[in-house]
Amino acid sequence: MPTEKSFEEILQRFREIEFHETFDMIVAIANGGIIPATILNQRLNIDIQLLKINLRDPDQKPKYDRPKLVSPIDFEYKGKKNSFGGRSHQNRGDCTIRHRSFT
Repeated sequence: MPTEKSFEEILQRFREIEFHETFDMIVAIANGGIIPATILNQRLNIDIQLLKINLRDPDQKPKYDRPKLVSPIDFEYKGKKNSFGGRSHQNRGDCTIRHRSFT
């Protein structure tokens, strides 16, 4: 079972992230990723773009075998370097969804 952390502890973890490169954008998952992306935005001062994907039902039970894009990507990502969940990605036209927990 995960241990509970205060919001201050989580913010401190974000402050400790070291960035050794620059990014063109932050890509966040619309449900659950907006707050972490906003915190990263405060440090990096770059645009946030949202991916609208779904995996779970309202009771948090998986609906699909893998995340499903539920709305078209409405921002240019090809050739852009982005921070997605704290990891860097160089996009060449394909879209790989990865997750990293900050808690």
